[in-house]
Amino acid sequence: MHTLAEQLNKDLVGTVAGDLLSSTGKNLYFPKGIVVQAQEAAAKATRYNATAGIAQSGYQPMILESVKSSLSGLTNREAVNYAPTGGIPGLRSHWQEELMVKNPGLKNKRFSLPLVTGGITHGIAVSADLFADKHTTVILPDLSWENYSLIFQAKHELLLVSFPFFDHNNQFHCNGLKQAISRAETEKLIIILNFPHNPTGYTPLKQEADLIVSIITEAAEAGKTIAVICDDAYFGLFWDPGAFNESLFCRFADSHEHVLAVKLDGATKEDFAWGLRTGFITFAGKSLSTDIQSAALEQKTLGAIRSSISSASMASQSLLYKAYTSPGYHAEKAAAMESLQKRFEAVKKFTELHPHRNLAALPFNSGYFLCLKTTGIDAEKLRQKLLEEKQIGTVSIGPDYLRVAYSCVDEPDIDELLTEIWNSAEEL
Repeated sequence: MHTLAEQLNKDLVGTVAGDLLSSTGKNLYFPKGIVVQAQEAAAKATRYNATAGIAQSGYQPMILESVKSSLSGLTNREAVNYAPTGGIPGLRSHWQEELMVKNPGLKNKRFSLPLVTGGITHGIAVSADLFADKHTTVILPDLSWENYSLIFQAKHELLLVSFPFFDHNNQFHCNGLKQAISRAETEKLIIILNFPHNPTGYTPLKQEADLIVSIITEAAEAGKTIAVICDDAYFGLFWDPGAFNESLFCRFADSHEHVLAVKLDGATKEDFAWGLRTGFITFAGKSLSTDIQSAALEQKTLGAIRSSISSASMASQSLLYKAYTSPGYHAEKAAAMESLQKRFEAVKKFTELHPHRNLAALPFNSGYFLCLKTTGIDAEKLRQKLLEEKQIGTVSIGPDYLRVAYSCVDEPDIDELLTEIWNSAEEL
């Protein structure tokens, strides 16, 4: 094991992060090689800086005019230079400040300076590198994003224990979560909480959120060591006032010494910037009480980022950082959110006014999606029929669920879209 990794492991002794580290996580460190030496040179090499593997002209990164013409608002350095492994410092600080604005529950709580990832998927993969090994069980709902299985099961060969997302009262299945935890045979757990949820478009109500926190805290009290991954990809897209409108990361940040809270979020959905692939990973834990411990976990995470994508796109980060300081940013975002709110309301109204014997809308109050439970018909056959006969694209999830991303459809077209789905189900 590298001496830098050994020192970081020593710094994390006695913390939940140290206890959760996988064998890969224990071996990870941020090398004091090219990147660190280039950073030192950037501060002190005032004559010639011959460190980074880039080409320069006039001491600015070279850039093709055909590229620059499409990025006219950025300097050469902002457009094509390498970004720091952890992300642009100002962008990281801005995101940290905004986390407290969006989540008042974080007030006076200790949490790390966010690190930039290449989208939220990359954040999940980094989390798996750090914490997933044969001594770990992953707990997640039966309805969940397929990439979780691909990362934790296919790549890391972990056991996945699932539970029904909704109970018989169409509420979040808190008891199912509790039972799944009790079925886990390992002491190390990764629990994935994705709200607003993909594929259902549901966020727990406050009382459900309280119960989720209580169940996981009780498991920690009973001896489990738990990483709670809060996949907040759709954070902020809350359409119903009853939905718990803060990240559960707030609640787990200081819930128990044996709980590590991992927040994965980003500009992807929050700022309508899907293809810019800019996400963030943030940590908090009651046992991460010193700067040395937090810095050690950051260095481990930087090692995971460095060994996977090296660093996220400089141009994407620069564009977003400029947008956040733009005078029109908040008004533009509010207008986009209002448009999505109207689509939600149109979908809600249609499903309430048009009950269907074969289609039942699962509860939805946030996010992008309507998820339909199919009864008496196969969801995949319905998907194919819609695509081939109506030129309408939807997503089937097994034989029993059809996901409709109403976020993709303008509000005036919602009724027509759902009418076609309803009619096609009736024909089947």
